[in-house]
Amino acid sequence: MYTTIKSALNQISPEDELVIKTKNAIKFIIEKKNNDELIVHKKRGVFEMKKLVFASCAAFLICGLSIGGFAYYKTPVAYLSLDINPSVELGINAFDQVVSATAYNADGETILEGQDVLNTSVENAVNELVKSASENGFISSDGSTIVSVTSETDDADLATTIEEDAQQGAENAIESSGDTAVVYKDNVAILRRDAARELGITPGKLNLIQKLQALDPAITVDQYKDAKVKEIMKKIIELRSSDSIDSADSDLQDIESAVEQSEKNRVEDEDNNSISDDNESLDETAATESKSSDKDNGIKNSKKAEPSSTPTINTDKSQKEDQYKQANDDNKAKSNNSKAESNNNGNDNR
Repeated sequence: MYTTIKSALNQISPEDELVIKTKNAIKFIIEKKNNDELIVHKKRGVFEMKKLVFASCAAFLICGLSIGGFAYYKTPVAYLSLDINPSVELGINAFDQVVSATAYNADGETILEGQDVLNTSVENAVNELVKSASENGFISSDGSTIVSVTSETDDADLATTIEEDAQQGAENAIESSGDTAVVYKDNVAILRRDAARELGITPGKLNLIQKLQALDPAITVDQYKDAKVKEIMKKIIELRSSDSIDSADSDLQDIESAVEQSEKNRVEDEDNNSISDDNESLDETAATESKSSDKDNGIKNSKKAEPSSTPTINTDKSQKEDQYKQANDDNKAKSNNSKAESNNNGNDNR
């Protein structure tokens, strides 16, 4: 373009100064246009680069939030000990969902087997585990079993929520299984969890054993780590009764109430079984007596039936004998009459 304009201008004969100014003006306009196009191109490149960087940052942020959110969801903020003799510990996240389940003994592994309790509420998880305990024979039929649920947290409000949900889940399971049992609840500081794990027991069971040790320091964890909750509690009450323990201790009062209810359920079950056995015995006795009575009535009826046929036979024989005798008598009478008539006729002839 510049060459063409230059050629055209060369054909004109203006003043040299005007030609130079015109050339410079045209050159400036052309260079400015080229520079503007270059700036626009550079701006577009920078904008595209900014878009790419922004998209990368957004993707990285979303990925980071997802990973962080998942890690946060899977992190327990509190725990729950479930102890009968099976011992299981549940990890609970900030959304009150169960995110971990750990068995602390072989019985615990038994009731956990086949149970999907993760990502469910505390109530549902405990419900499933207590049902499994009942199905596997860990809930006694006499109603004496004690189910212990212990929250592991320093947050008092959270502890109350966990314990109430766990109690509701346990009671629903017991009722739906047609069983009777006692549910005991308690709370321990979360720091006590580390000590319990080192001993291989749940913090809930360690809490009960430590109450025993407070009454009798000679008792060891190994003596009761495999014991049922009910046995540990009964030992606590036994030691409490033989020692001068403050009766106002709320923890011990709750344990005593649980043990008393357990024994009450057992006695009632024995009484019901005794009544049932008595009723069965009475039914068997009544059935035996009924059979005996029926047999006696059969014999009596048989004896009554025999005379009724025998006299008939005797009567028929007697009647025949009487008839035969009567006929003989009649014949004799006729014979005598004939003889008398013959004698009378002989006398008349004389």
